[in-house]
Amino acid sequence: MNENCQIEVSILYDDITINYDERLFLKKDNKWGILASFSDESKTLFEFDEIDDFYYPDPIELYENFAVCRAKKGGKWGYIYENGEYDINGKYQHTVLINFEFDEIGYFNKSQVKVKKYQLWGFIDKYGKTLTPFQYDEIRKKKLYKGGFFCKKTWQMGFDK
Repeated sequence: MNENCQIEVSILYDDITINYDERLFLKKDNKWGILASFSDESKTLFEFDEIDDFYYPDPIELYENFAVCRAKKGGKWGYIYENGEYDINGKYQHTVLINFEFDEIGYFNKSQVKVKKYQLWGFIDKYGKTLTPFQYDEIRKKKLYKGGFFCKKTWQMGFDK
């Protein structure tokens, strides 16, 4: 409070969001970070261009009970999960699950995720291993058949389980 009894607040962040399980995402100098500790904000590492909410893929056992999160870094998408550790500089660390190398990335469906690379879509597993070639113009989840996908290639359409 200043001498005129007015509350003064310093603006430290460009944006602040909170997700469903109360993780705070902070944006500073056009980069996003995840608040590691309310007691020490200096441990937050601002490294992501964009970041999505953490979620638990199904079945969770495939991911060792960790929540995963889509994130964009250096203009490319990947996946991270929280491991609750700090790097040698005391910054809160996230483990990369899928490297930041994709133009777009979807949400996990069982143990696979659709990704776009070189303007074409394909599927990878939770380790980033290619399951189908990057050859589709579009991939959508099928509503009529649980667990399958509609895959569109120029002038061709088909289903991929």
